[in-house]
Amino acid sequence: MGRLFAIEIIYRGIFQKTMAGRISRAIVLAAHHEGKKGISFGRYGDSPERNGIPAKNFAIVATDDQTLEEGMAKYEPKEVDVTICVDDTLCKGVESWAWYGLQPVNRLLKPGGTLIVTSREGPEAIIAMAHRKEYPYQLSILKGTVSFSGLWVYKDDHTDVRILGAIAKILPELFSLKSVQRAIVDEWKDELKATSAAKSYERTTSITVQPNQGNPEVPYKFDLPSGMRWAKASPFPASLPATKWTIPHPTPAADFSPIAIPPSRNSAPALCGRW
Repeated sequence: MGRLFAIEIIYRGIFQKTMAGRISRAIVLAAHHEGKKGISFGRYGDSPERNGIPAKNFAIVATDDQTLEEGMAKYEPKEVDVTICVDDTLCKGVESWAWYGLQPVNRLLKPGGTLIVTSREGPEAIIAMAHRKEYPYQLSILKGTVSFSGLWVYKDDHTDVRILGAIAKILPELFSLKSVQRAIVDEWKDELKATSAAKSYERTTSITVQPNQGNPEVPYKFDLPSGMRWAKASPFPASLPATKWTIPHPTPAADFSPIAIPPSRNSAPALCGRW
C-alpha cells in the first residue's frame, strides 16, 4: 500500500478562485517531478461559486496508481496533511452554504498536520481565532497581505508560488524545493517566481498548537429537516421493497365494426371504423 497525500485550499469564492486553482494544479505538477501522481479538483458543493463565500480546492497525490484510485473514489478527503487558508479571517470558521454550519478551519487536519495561513498577524492572533482541536497540529504563517486576485484579472503577487515553497519546507515527503521550482518554470516560464518560492522555503517556520489553545466555543450547526436527514444518511438504499404494480383496466374499446361506403367513381370500396 502506497502513501496518499491530501491538501486543501480554503479561499474566498470568485475573488480567489484563480489563485486557488493555480496552487492546487502546481502541487500535482511538482509531485509529478518526484514520480508521484495526483489530481486537483474543486469541492462539488461550491459550484456555482458566489462572491466572497468560502470555497475549497483539493490536491490529492499518491505514490502509486492504486492508492490514487482509492483516494479519488472518495467524495472529498476526510482528512488532509496540509490546510492552506489564503484569507486569515476564515480562521474564525468556515460557513460555506446551506446546512454546513460553522466548520473550524482546522477541521480536516490530521494529527501533526499543518495549517498555512496568509496573514500579517502573529501566531497568537491566528490561534485565538481558530477553534481548538483535540490533538496538536502545526501552524505556519506566510507573511503578507491577503491576495484578492479576482476571477478574470489575476493579481500576480507571487502568493501562489510562496505557498508552494512553504509546502516543500513543511511536507518534504510530498515534493522537494527543486521539484517545485521545476514545476513553476515549466508552468509559468518565470525564473523570478522560482526564486520567490526558494525565499519562502527558507523563511517558513511553524509552531505547535496544543489542544488547550484556541477558541473554546463549539461551532454552531443546523439540524436538517427529517426528509433531508434520511436522504443524507441513505441516498442509495441497499435494497428496495417489492412493489405490486397495478395496471388500470383500459377504457372500453372503440367500435371498429366495418360499414360499407358507397364507392365513388373510379375508386375501390373502402372500410371505415365507427367510433
